[in-house]
Amino acid sequence: MRRCPEAGAAGLPLDCSSSCCRCRPLGLGKLKEALAKSEKPERKQQAAGWKIFKSPDPAGANVLYIFIIDPSVKGADYQVSNIIAEAFPAEANDLLKKYADSYAQPMNILNMNVIQNLGK
Repeated sequence: MRRCPEAGAAGLPLDCSSSCCRCRPLGLGKLKEALAKSEKPERKQQAAGWKIFKSPDPAGANVLYIFIIDPSVKGADYQVSNIIAEAFPAEANDLLKKYADSYAQPMNILNMNVIQNLGK
């Protein structure tokens, strides 16, 4: 499955089980490493506009991470599992199982367009 933002920016809320959050930083570190080591120019463009936030406030019994992608790279695949599998084929199954097990709910992509920039 490919996750491609349809708008100029996107947000992806990730509701993660607090019991599995020790796996999340490993997966995010591998994501960063995968984007950096890729020979595909669009991966470097993706990394430049991709920020990951962690809410300090609990989301019920879970932990909330939010990917903010601004700008998005048109047509680029933002599916974390695809990016990690592309860069680390030998480790992918183990890494992705740990990563997927940390989700409390399915991930949804929120396409966003700027309607007003308050700083300009």
